[in-house]
Amino acid sequence: MRTSLFLVPLLAACSYPRYVATKTVEYAIPATSTTNLLCQTHNGHITVTGESNTSQIEVRAELSVRGYTKDEADANLHLVEVGREQKDGTLRLFVKYPQDDLFDCSPAGSFVLRVPRELACGLESHNGRLTLRGTRGNARLETHNGSIDATVEGTEVETTTHNGDIRLALAGSDPIRAAVRSHNGSIEMSLPENIGTMLDASTHNGKVVWPERVVDATYKKRSLRGRIGDGTGSLTISTHNGNVKIH
Repeated sequence: MRTSLFLVPLLAACSYPRYVATKTVEYAIPATSTTNLLCQTHNGHITVTGESNTSQIEVRAELSVRGYTKDEADANLHLVEVGREQKDGTLRLFVKYPQDDLFDCSPAGSFVLRVPRELACGLESHNGRLTLRGTRGNARLETHNGSIDATVEGTEVETTTHNGDIRLALAGSDPIRAAVRSHNGSIEMSLPENIGTMLDASTHNGKVVWPERVVDATYKKRSLRGRIGDGTGSLTISTHNGNVKIH
């Protein structure tokens, strides 16, 4: 009995595909007919930077996959690529591979993108952090396990992470509609001086810290409601386990 109990985890450990193969893919896509970018990966980080002097989308993708031998990992890597679809002004970039063939080989892909500043961006990862800088379009960022760090000027912003902190700076001058959510993580918000919005911020396990410019503030059971400026926009911030800081 003792021998059989020892062999089970040993055999399981030997069956893990421990060899890793990687490659880097780089290219540029003209952005003249693109108004929206959707970038998706299951395992990997996404970083997007908006540039004022570019009319193209510069793509750098780090792709990887495992195998039970080095030769198998190298062969599997030929099956992993950057998928690309364009329809109705939306460019979708994603990690493409045959799921049945690579089910237990951990295919992954991280993206670093340089895009025109006016582009609207949607970033999605299951396991990875999301970073967005310098864009003026609307933004939607969602990750399951990872942090979110963004500075945006768009009027519609949505950020969601289940396990991770969020740092979000709103830098636009127009009325906003924003929703910022984390389940396990703290949230730090930076707001422009001239912003006008209604504010609803809450946490179940933590505290809410807000600036003096929030007026008509009501704080009850770790939930804050108030107004900033003329209150023309809406900003909702919520986390289950973590602090909320607004400045």
